[in-house]
Amino acid sequence: MKNSLRVFLFIFISISVFSKESLDSFEMEAGKEKYYIYYNSTMTEIRNKTFEKDRTSYTDAIITRLSVSRKDKTDYLVRFGYSKKAGPVFYLLEAQKKGYKVVLKYSGRYMTIPGDGSVRAYGSKNYSVPEIRIFRRTEKGLVEIAQEIIYVGFKSIAAKSVSLYASSNLKSKIQTLDSREELTVVVRKKTAFYIVTKTGKAGWLHIGENTTKRDSPVKELYGLNESK
Repeated sequence: MKNSLRVFLFIFISISVFSKESLDSFEMEAGKEKYYIYYNSTMTEIRNKTFEKDRTSYTDAIITRLSVSRKDKTDYLVRFGYSKKAGPVFYLLEAQKKGYKVVLKYSGRYMTIPGDGSVRAYGSKNYSVPEIRIFRRTEKGLVEIAQEIIYVGFKSIAAKSVSLYASSNLKSKIQTLDSREELTVVVRKKTAFYIVTKTGKAGWLHIGENTTKRDSPVKELYGLNESK
């Protein structure tokens, strides 16, 4: 168990540092929250403007000569939109001969553009909570890279009592997570989530992609394939 915890702490620290170390940040405010673009300032120039469209406030961060890779000289524009109904939405747009083309859209709190050929997005996909997703530039444009283990980093409480397991195959039960226990969801591997509680419990639990908000063992963590 200690070895497993070390592994996941290493993943947690590695992804956090790798995503943001030595990068400048562009901060945006919406409601009471702050949202960020992290970028390599030696390859990027950022100017910003805000405008209203369809009852949504957008902030355009105009990224000039953004090196998604060091050989890439395409201009990009990051558009951040926020509305009380839809929440925060990031867009990454690529410059075309006439205007810009959307190449990435997601809900989340930040985007990281380190200039190593990839874009990292802290946004939702299969579940209600944001995850770090990685996109790489290819001949077909930005393509999401499949990850066996995905960092989540979500603080919550247990919505019900549920079994915790020693590994992501969910075959060896080690202890029980009690209702109302405070916890952090560290990572996801397919439909298995590794959690650590405030009292020191640690292990894997299962939340399927079709799990509803009402049925989830972790408050506010549920699949997006069912209605919320």
